[in-house]
Formats: sequence, C-alpha cells, structure tokens
Amino acid sequence: TRRRDDALDRARARALERRRASRGRRRMRARRTGAAAANEDDARLAKYLVVNAENVAHNARVSARVFTYLSIVSGIAIGALGYTGVRGFAAHGVFMLASACAVAASKCEGRPTSFFPSVDKVFLDGPNAGLPTFVLFWTLSYNCCHLF
Repeated sequence: TRRRDDALDRARARALERRRASRGRRRMRARRTGAAAANEDDARLAKYLVVNAENVAHNARVSARVFTYLSIVSGIAIGALGYTGVRGFAAHGVFMLASACAVAASKCEGRPTSFFPSVDKVFLDGPNAGLPTFVLFWTLSYNCCHLF
C-alpha cells in the first residue's frame, strides 16, 4: 500500500504542476468570466495541495531568527528611550505586531497561510521566540543609557 500511496502522491504532484502551469490561462478566463470561475479552480486545486514538512520547518526557523533580530533592535530602542515596566512591554508588543504585519506583507506576499501551517505561527510564535532576547537587550540598553 505504501508504493500505491507514493504513486498517488507523485501523480497528484504532477497534476498540481500541470495545473499551476496553466494558471495564467485560468486567470485570463477568470477575468473574462468573473471571479466565480477563479474561486472554483482554486477549490479544485486545494485538494491536490502537497505540504512539504522540510519547507514548513525551514520557514519556522527563518521566522524565529528574523524575530530574534527584531527583538534585539526593539530592546535596544525601547531601553534607550527609557521605557520601563508595562510601557516597555506594550511598546515591544506594538513593534512586534508591526513587524509581523510587515513580514506577512513582504516575505509572505500577503498570504502567510501559503508559507506557514497557520497564521498564528507568524503573529504569535515568531514574536514570542525573541521575548527573552528582548528583555536582555532592553535591560542592558536601559542600564547603559540611564543608570551609568
């Protein structure tokens, strides 16, 4: 049964590639016939979608790395501005929300569900990955600028 499943997966992948190759023609037809035809084609293609676990894991690692670097920048900036307590965490939350929206718009081409299993991987897991780093650089920056 495993060989049969592998053969089915390969056949579905080939069918998906053929459908993707003709995507331009479908879009032209959708422009002529309306958006309903495009939605119908997308619904038919969705059942052939193959998720590559390696690509999803790579996207999660890259997202965590990006948000860690952004947490360093956020910590230094918020500490230098002198924010403490809840105001500092709130400023970090606003910065991370804006960063997550920017990542979703630029790197994910406005469609984060195409690159991550769910949207919360971008808006929750990414910013939370850099939280300890933020606290470290926030306190270091605040101490360097305001206490010493």
